[in-house]
Amino acid sequence: MASESLDRKRSPRIIIVGAGLAGISTAIQLKRQLGFEDFTVFESGIHNLNISQKVTQIYEKADAVGGTWRDNTYPGCGSDNPGHWYSLSTELNPNWSSYYIGQPEIRAYWEELFYKYDLPSCTKLGHSVQSAEWDSDAQLYKVAVKELATGKETHTEAEIIFYAIGGFMSPLFPKDVVGVENFKGLSWHSARWRHDVDLKGKRVGVIGNGCSA
Repeated sequence: MASESLDRKRSPRIIIVGAGLAGISTAIQLKRQLGFEDFTVFESGIHNLNISQKVTQIYEKADAVGGTWRDNTYPGCGSDNPGHWYSLSTELNPNWSSYYIGQPEIRAYWEELFYKYDLPSCTKLGHSVQSAEWDSDAQLYKVAVKELATGKETHTEAEIIFYAIGGFMSPLFPKDVVGVENFKGLSWHSARWRHDVDLKGKRVGVIGNGCSA
């Protein structure tokens, strides 16, 4: 099978799917190591889609960046590893408040990097990549992107796609708990914590024995 190299007269168009830790890290290294300055990150949110002149795009479905440290806000949420393990080796933070750090502090660290490297200018929140099909003749991906607030679908192209959606994008609910469908009380996943509910004086059941439990 014949192979063709990218046109070296211009930079390849790059799409990054997700603006969590992996997406932010990828975008930073594209800037630091490869000199890419013109790109867009897409994370499901509420921004207008205008990618005609972008070389790199980042798409994020949520309305904010931070990935798992954006979504998980349950009481006591934090690291179970030393704080420095949540830092980039090129952006060490000597000011962690404790050995094991809480969710707000971790999220703030990554948001600070997001702004330090001017990633808001290349990030599209509220946008979901619906499909990416490889065109072997044109040697590029044809990508469909949906703006979640309006349902509008737009199409773009890219030579390279980085998937940075992570392993905790969708909460996992147990399917083998007998009778759970008949439960009449409130229930929710720890990754989608209900801060509007006061649990004081209530009998609470927790399913699972992982870190969040």
